[in-house]
Amino acid sequence: MEPMAEWRGPNYDARIWCSRGEVLEKAGLTVMHIRHDDPDGVRLVRHFDTVIHPHNPRVPGFVIVIGQEITEPTQERRLYCLMDMWRTTRRLEGHIVERFRRSIEAVCQDHGRSYAELNAPLAGVRLFGDNGCGAGVFHGQLSQADIPFLDRLVQCAADEIAGIIESCHRWSPDVNDFRERNEIRRQFLVWALTENPGTRRAVAAGVPWSVFERFAFPPEVSY
Repeated sequence: MEPMAEWRGPNYDARIWCSRGEVLEKAGLTVMHIRHDDPDGVRLVRHFDTVIHPHNPRVPGFVIVIGQEITEPTQERRLYCLMDMWRTTRRLEGHIVERFRRSIEAVCQDHGRSYAELNAPLAGVRLFGDNGCGAGVFHGQLSQADIPFLDRLVQCAADEIAGIIESCHRWSPDVNDFRERNEIRRQFLVWALTENPGTRRAVAAGVPWSVFERFAFPPEVSY
């Protein structure tokens, strides 16, 4: 684990933890606060964001984003959540995706939520350049009453991530897997730099690209 890094600016602050190793080539986490001006008022954003890049391309990557947005002066609050697996090679095993999907769907059912409704918006995100697996959820209009549901979703995802990584990381990749991984990482960066609206809003608020590179961007590779 690398030492915690901190960035601060007039409209943001970020704390970042990053771990690198033989199984997880890069696993980053940030807790970030952002203030930005929108036509309907000042927005205060607080969020948790983690992105996992496995070393073995036969192991999927993972992303979890949980945040709260407050609009001033009305103090209107909304919570948002995005979590999914993303492919690091074209040869991702379908039963691994299904395992993650079933677990997330079970949490939704336990809390009386429609998995289909929470899952459907993922298709519009084009996660990491259309490399998301579409097995998780994405919703931007959750309320304070949904916090227990979000807590359970995060715990479920964390448990499944650990189990999936353990079950997959001994699979042997070949040279094509690594070539595909490099291409997917390139697509990840193009999406992050040019398409992701959340990243663009943060950069507009003064958050430097080095913050995203530190915790989220793929490990350095040769394209």
